Amino acid sequence: MNKEIVICTHGKFGEELVHSAEMIVGPMKNIKVFSLLPAVDPFTYRSQVEQYISSKPETGFLCMTDLYGGTPSNVLASLIPLGNIHVITGLNLAMLIEVYSQLDYKEIKDLADCALKILKLSGYNVNEELTKMMKKKEG
Repeated sequence: MNKEIVICTHGKFGEELVHSAEMIVGPMKNIKVFSLLPAVDPFTYRSQVEQYISSKPETGFLCMTDLYGGTPSNVLASLIPLGNIHVITGLNLAMLIEVYSQLDYKEIKDLADCALKILKLSGYNVNEELTKMMKKKEG
């Protein structure tokens, strides 16, 4: 089965996130970004996303969005009955890079699990981490 990443976000967050990831991993393929801009109504946005996913019934999609409960997330949730998508919220740069690096090697469900794992592991309170390191160094 072919696999793709679909990114649905508010504003151009998704587009810029892909540009940032490309600074690290180089040009990315098999990624489609749908930006919800102020001039686009939710029905048109949903139609665009649905048309794209429906046009590729033999493709499995890992769909990632910025905010649970926001329009991009709700649009993707409404498309889950299509059967070939998994939807993950909380998109960040670490998640995108890791999932992209595994795209050719893991099934969509496993990529979704990977995305959630990276989401949980990619956030730190840097002040606390530095304090721990300093205490370790002193002791």
